[in-house]
Amino acid sequence: MSIDDDIRQVLEICKGDLKAALRMVLVANAYYEEEIARLKQEASTGYGRGKVRKPAQKQAG
Repeated sequence: MSIDDDIRQVLEICKGDLKAALRMVLVANAYYEEEIARLKQEASTGYGRGKVRKPAQKQAG
């Protein structure tokens, strides 16, 4: 799907109202920015640096 198709879809949803379409895109963008910030906080610093402990090996018994 191209960006032009995305634009047409948003305008169709908003029945051609440019102000409503822009509002919809800005609200979605703000939501995704908050979601990215939340997910970054949840990720451990060690994981971000690539220093992840390997899980303990199960011993055959």
